[in-house]
Amino acid sequence: MEKSQSKAGYEALKSALINEDSSNVAKQIEGLLVQGASIETLQKGLMWLYQTGRYSYFVDVMAKVMQKYPSFEPGYKFLAHSYRSLKQHANAINLLRRALAYHSDKSSIHNQLGILYREIGDLEQASICFNSALAMKPDFSEATYNLVREQQGSDLLLTNSLKERYFNAEKNKDKAFYAFAIAKQLVSSPEEYVHWLNAANELQRKIVPYNGAVELEALREIKEKFSHSELEKSDNSSAKPIFIIGMPRSGTTLIEQILAAHSEVIAGDELFEFARCSAEVAAQHVPRTAFPHWLGKINTDALNKIADRYLENTEFLQSATYFTDKMPQNFKAVGLIQQVFPNAKVIHCRRSPMDTIWSCYEQNFGLGNGFANNLDDLTDYYLEYDKLMSFFENTSKGAIFTLEYEELIANPKKVISEVLMYLGLNYQQNCEHFYESSKVVHTVSNQQVRQPIYTSSVQKWRKYEAHLSLYQQKLEQGNA
Repeated sequence: MEKSQSKAGYEALKSALINEDSSNVAKQIEGLLVQGASIETLQKGLMWLYQTGRYSYFVDVMAKVMQKYPSFEPGYKFLAHSYRSLKQHANAINLLRRALAYHSDKSSIHNQLGILYREIGDLEQASICFNSALAMKPDFSEATYNLVREQQGSDLLLTNSLKERYFNAEKNKDKAFYAFAIAKQLVSSPEEYVHWLNAANELQRKIVPYNGAVELEALREIKEKFSHSELEKSDNSSAKPIFIIGMPRSGTTLIEQILAAHSEVIAGDELFEFARCSAEVAAQHVPRTAFPHWLGKINTDALNKIADRYLENTEFLQSATYFTDKMPQNFKAVGLIQQVFPNAKVIHCRRSPMDTIWSCYEQNFGLGNGFANNLDDLTDYYLEYDKLMSFFENTSKGAIFTLEYEELIANPKKVISEVLMYLGLNYQQNCEHFYESSKVVHTVSNQQVRQPIYTSSVQKWRKYEAHLSLYQQKLEQGNA
């Protein structure tokens, strides 16, 4: 590539980045690629598309980059993640299969393939991939956990092997994976189960620091921001997104899969787009100010930008009347959601407080939900969440549909009918048979929602009541 062409192309790319023009950024990267630009030259533009969630543009141009530079190992990770985010699991799987010919860490590729197969419901192929990862790297703790988490029943030899690996592991990350795997094996023995869950969560707390005072104050501040005055709203009239919010493990995945069985709804799963787009726009209008401190400080123009950017990033989901955005933690942004999308539907999932906190404590959330690794923190967080959502439910004049998990389990047809009526949709029998769907599910509930509604999750915490009475009292006192 001639220097003059290179310079002109790079300047055009810089200009497109400054203007945040996704289409032009992709176009300029393609032009530079044709001219023979190096990965280093293209990287800034590629990472901007990736990090800002412009996955539709990113996958098109990154696929061409990988054809030219097939030995660029990081590209496989970024491209596979983008395909996964776009619900293009077949493309992600095919890409990672090709990556095995080039990638130095083949065990991690097999592990990622296993996760993708699990998300599309192919547990047999997922197990093959996790076993392949372990054949190459026997001490691969994450692959071990992934393999064990879907197994039914317990195996004494496996449990003893996991314990040996746990005690031999040096890194907290590895020990945490093994501890969660051991707990899964011992779920029928309450005392041992709780012991290993405690061990796993204590290790997770070391990996994922959590400042409870800061988090709880942030939740209180959100309520304060919306307590005193009517805030501006955007001019956007879109009613396409259905925001499904609540605590983790409150039934958000279940109701999303029920709705996704309807012909007029597409499941978006857990989307980071609202938080990402809001933060990007807020950084331009209220620099160096973190959420939630900038709430109430952005004008209609900024709200319009958030709406436009969000809808651009979720365009791949918009071929039906509605799409769902099932990011539970968006409950913290429900006031902002109502500013940005005044016509959007919001479904708030509530579940028994004790079942909620216990179910959160049982899960390995990885690097997310730091409050879930300690029962005291979980209880405090739940109480503040409850106060915040009670405030918005009381002030939103019926705009939020509150879905009680236990009622959905007891009377599914009645509750499904009510939700569909709230959305203005006709009843469809498919919604009762949501578990027959082959749609992708990303979350830790991905196998639970592939079976009919069951009642065993209601009052499940009672089995471990001897260990939880303190937190039950704390919740009762906090709600008094």
